[in-house]
Amino acid sequence: MGGLFWKDRNVSFSFGKKEIKLKTRLVPFWYEGFGLMFTKLNTAKSLLFSYKFSSRMTLFSSFIPYEFLAVWVNSGNKIVGMKIVKRGESGVEPGVKFNRLIEIPLSKKFSLVTSFLLKNIYSTQKLKGKHKGL
Repeated sequence: MGGLFWKDRNVSFSFGKKEIKLKTRLVPFWYEGFGLMFTKLNTAKSLLFSYKFSSRMTLFSSFIPYEFLAVWVNSGNKIVGMKIVKRGESGVEPGVKFNRLIEIPLSKKFSLVTSFLLKNIYSTQKLKGKHKGL
């Protein structure tokens, strides 16, 4: 999943005075249909899907052999939904429009980030971009 077309993006989640950073990979438009498919849990990266327009598209986790945390973010950089997506699940959506989706594998590598997000109330959290266009 490396190469010329993949760009690393750093994002941070804050809740009150606490902040946690996450390194993600910006998914190119031509790879959006695949996401975490066919990856292994111990080597999977967290992925950032960024859309120019608000969307209500649904997720499915066919061919993803592990669970992951889906975090939906609106145009105001506010988290509008989070869900642990199980293997083989389909029709997963936040119920509202969003502009960005972050898929975080539920592995030891990301346990600090996922536990931070799941312990705090996502409706009051903001996503802070560390690059242009987030």
